[in-house]
Amino acid sequence: MAGITPVHINAASPNGASVGATHGLVQMIVSGIRALGPAVANSAFSISIEKQYLGGNLVYCVLAGMACLAMGVGVLLPRRMWND
Repeated sequence: MAGITPVHINAASPNGASVGATHGLVQMIVSGIRALGPAVANSAFSISIEKQYLGGNLVYCVLAGMACLAMGVGVLLPRRMWND
């Protein structure tokens, strides 16, 4: 995790005592996604080439769509942290 993500995780913690647990939960989810991501992308690439979806380029359209979705979700993050 880099950038502003830890700031948002700290702000999302219900109280100061649960910051560590919140970071642990986020790390567990991120590591699971990082483990599954390459396998899913490779499988999608193989299927795209084997079935000739968009000439074998469907996987790039799907990945570009996921990148756009991620940017859209990033725009929804609050610009300022809320005060308790």
